[in-house]
Amino acid sequence: MEHNIKMFSSQVNEYKKYYLTPGEEYLAKKYFRGKKVLVLGCGAGRTLIPLHQMSYQVTGIDITPKMVEAAQEKVKGLPIKVFKMDACNLKFPPNSFDIVFFPSNSMSCIYPDIYRCIAEAKRVMKPNGLFIFSTHSRFNLKALPRFFEGPYANYGGFILYRSTPLDWWKIKRYFQKVTIIPSTSIEVSWKEADFRDVIFKLLPFFDRSTYFICKGKKEPSSPRMRGSN
Repeated sequence: MEHNIKMFSSQVNEYKKYYLTPGEEYLAKKYFRGKKVLVLGCGAGRTLIPLHQMSYQVTGIDITPKMVEAAQEKVKGLPIKVFKMDACNLKFPPNSFDIVFFPSNSMSCIYPDIYRCIAEAKRVMKPNGLFIFSTHSRFNLKALPRFFEGPYANYGGFILYRSTPLDWWKIKRYFQKVTIIPSTSIEVSWKEADFRDVIFKLLPFFDRSTYFICKGKKEPSSPRMRGSN
């Protein structure tokens, strides 16, 4: 994790714009319900102001101090809160947010265990809430020769997690429903698709990244009453 923090610290100026990607805008309009949104890995605040402009009550956290400073400066004067915080150790009470959002494949930067973050997201979201995040795909055609390097690999200096369809089964232990959406399917229309986009639309598990839409908490089943059949 420290390695990725150093990498992000050196690239703050590249993250100072604010906007939602077409995929993020689609997800917000289709899935976001309720008012309170927690953005994990908010970086320099790219998504915070657009979500605020969509009338959400926005809180952002990031583990990189320089990113947090840039985000706090960006939202100054707006009712947006930004904190330095580890996504694997959130300082919020249970049931605090309607939506927990981890954009830009930033979940992939968590090392060595993304499931610590997933457990924390489940804890702070409301029982009928959503956790939406994206990760790089281990089956991505461009990176397929590196499949056997394992779930984590070094890309452009960052150590990144690459998910597979098996992650759906693991994540399903935490939530009532988990939907997988390949990024190209919502970010690029058929009319605008080049030959690579067409491949990703027809064979989505080979896409470069994947969105996970995690709905509702899965509570532990109650133990059977003593003496019951």
